[in-house]
Amino acid sequence: MQVWTSPLQRAQQTAAEAFPALTAVVHPSFIEVDYGSLDGLTMADLDPAVWRAMESDHHGPFGGGESLAQVDARVHAVLNELHEDTASLLHSPDEHLAIVSHVSPIKAALTWAMGVPGSAAWRMRIDNASLSIVGTRRDTPALVRLNQTGSVA
Repeated sequence: MQVWTSPLQRAQQTAAEAFPALTAVVHPSFIEVDYGSLDGLTMADLDPAVWRAMESDHHGPFGGGESLAQVDARVHAVLNELHEDTASLLHSPDEHLAIVSHVSPIKAALTWAMGVPGSAAWRMRIDNASLSIVGTRRDTPALVRLNQTGSVA
C-alpha cells in the first residue's frame, strides 16, 4: 500500500493518523483549490450572487485564484497516468493507493472515475474525514464508494 497526500498540513496529519505505519508521499496535484482572495472566508461572508456565479462557471477562478476546471486538469492528469500504467496500484486487486486530500480534488477524482463533466461536482457532497473509493472495472475507472463516514465494513 502507498499513501499520497496534499502538501497542506491538515491532510498530512490526517494521513499520519489514518496510516501510522506508512510514510505518506506529498503530491502537489492533490492540494485544495486556490481560493485567491476568498481564502478563509465562509459561505456566510460571500454575497449570494458571488456564490451563484461561482457555481455556474466551472472555468471561472475563485477570487482570482484557481478554477475548478484547473483542479480537474491537474488531478485528472495524475489519474490518467495511473490508469495508463497497467502496473500501477490503480489496477492491482491486492495493493492499494490511498490519497488524502481535500473536497475539490476529491470531487475532481470522482468525476474522472464516473466520466462526467467536472461541473457535476456541485451535485456531490463530500464530508470531512470521509472515504470515497475509485477503482477499475474491466480497465475502466469506476466509482466504488462515495462519502463513507464512520466505520468502513
